[in-house]
Amino acid sequence: MKKNLLLTLSIIIIFLILIFFNLDNLRSYLKSNLPGSYKLTIKKIIFGQNYLDEVSYFRKLGYNVRKFPDTQFFELGIKKYKINDITDSAESHYNLIKGISAPKTKLFLATDEENLIVTSSTGQLRFIKDLKFQNIIKIQSNLSEIKDIEVMDTLIFEDTMYVSLKAEKNKEKNCDYFNVYAANFGKDPKKLSFKNIYKNNFCAKNNYGGRLHNGNFKNEKGIYITTGATESEQSFAQDPQSMLGKVIFLNLKSLQSTIISLGHRNPQGLEIHDDKIVATEHGPYGGDEINLIIEGKNYGWPVVSHGDTYEFEKFDSEERKNLQNYNLKKNHKTNNFRDPIYSFVPSIGISQIIHLPNNFSKYWQNNYLVTSLNGGSIFRLTFDRDLKKLISKERIYLLRRMRDIIYLENFKTIVLSIEGKPGEVWLLKSPA
Repeated sequence: MKKNLLLTLSIIIIFLILIFFNLDNLRSYLKSNLPGSYKLTIKKIIFGQNYLDEVSYFRKLGYNVRKFPDTQFFELGIKKYKINDITDSAESHYNLIKGISAPKTKLFLATDEENLIVTSSTGQLRFIKDLKFQNIIKIQSNLSEIKDIEVMDTLIFEDTMYVSLKAEKNKEKNCDYFNVYAANFGKDPKKLSFKNIYKNNFCAKNNYGGRLHNGNFKNEKGIYITTGATESEQSFAQDPQSMLGKVIFLNLKSLQSTIISLGHRNPQGLEIHDDKIVATEHGPYGGDEINLIIEGKNYGWPVVSHGDTYEFEKFDSEERKNLQNYNLKKNHKTNNFRDPIYSFVPSIGISQIIHLPNNFSKYWQNNYLVTSLNGGSIFRLTFDRDLKKLISKERIYLLRRMRDIIYLENFKTIVLSIEGKPGEVWLLKSPA
């Protein structure tokens, strides 16, 4: 009885002290000086045993996981900048499927190797010279004149800026057109005049993908483009006459397009390193993929996936027991499709992928970085030499949605675009 009374009085005194004194100093003092049994009892009274068991479970689950900006080998240097004057917002594909309304500002990144260009989903352009965020310059352009615009990616290649976007919405049919626009980009741009260089003439209800990367195909310069095929239009991913659900090459001289690969659902990331094309792709309910893109290969959507349709998520445990088969086949190779290098189950909300040059850190050599949206993490990956197998994976939790990532080699800096209200740009540097 006396022990319980003493404990109760101790808790009351602690709360009174909390009201009047510096919380951080007091918390540190109590942590160092209170007996362990007192600490545990206080936690049980305040939070309950179930909560403590849950905390213990997740701490063990995340064994050896570092708290950002700390990573397995070092602590990243980080600077965060809010882009306050861009206020437009849009829904994510995931939210549209789920029927959730949580619009956020989407920002896309491009660089001319010395400067950073940030573009919003409605085509607002900002120029950050030499990564000096104290003076963000507005770029005027005719993108604002395009009807029902939604930007999907940006790229600067040989003094030209390219923008992929969907536009010209047919509200009656609830569809729009996928386009690529280009504008001459000088060293100090103040006004850009974009012209259409590619248009998919099919009015699609689900225009996704849209990632751009410069490259070569059959000794011709051009840009690689990803397109998606989801929901009601998923069958077009297997149609060799359709441009939906494909990786496409656009010849910049002739402006003719060529289908490189097919069978893609929603390829959100694209990287080319040592002439190897790597794409990241949203799966459905599970099964986000990293794919080595090879000309003429079929990647299986919507026949095969290591995830399944969103209908599977709705079944309770009893209904799943009675299912005879998955909705989607699970083995790419035995069904004559190309296997992914790696598939995330559960999904991470995969977005962009980049190859990180070795000058970033002596500890991060031959690394790829993959960002995620709902997964709120950067994945640091290494592959075998032929990009056929994942060798290692470190998950770095940021707990923020990352739409885009680029590397500025001149500054040895990783640049992230963070979705939010407002959107943000984060700069990451290595200490070694």
